[in-house]
Amino acid sequence: MSRRKYNMQEGTQHTAPRKSSILKDVISGKVLLNVVLVRQRWYILFLFMLALTYIGLHYYMEKTVRETRRLEHELTNLRIEYTTRSSELMLMSRRSEVNRQIKQRGMTICEPQYPPKRIKID
Repeated sequence: MSRRKYNMQEGTQHTAPRKSSILKDVISGKVLLNVVLVRQRWYILFLFMLALTYIGLHYYMEKTVRETRRLEHELTNLRIEYTTRSSELMLMSRRSEVNRQIKQRGMTICEPQYPPKRIKID
C-alpha cells in the first residue's frame, strides 16, 4: 500500500507522515499545534478534568470505605464491652452478691429483719 494519497480537489499528492516523524513531532511538541487538536482543546480539557474528578472520587470512596470498616470494628468491640459490663453489673447487684461483699469487707451492716414502714404525715 502506498503512503501517497492524491487529493482530487487540489490536484496534488500528499505523503502520509512516517512513524519516526510522528514520534519526533510528539517529542518536540509540534503535535499540540495541530489544527485538529487546537480546535478540540476545550473537549480535551473537559476529558482531562473528568479523569481527574474520577480519580479523586475513587480515592475518596476508598478512604470512606476504610473509615466505615474501622468504625464497624470499633462498634463491634464496644457492643461486646457493653454486654460484658452489663452482665458484671447485674451479677454485682444481686442481693446475695451484695451480702457477700459486705461480709468480705467486714462491715457491720446487716439486712433489715422487718419490712419498711410507711410514715404518714397529716
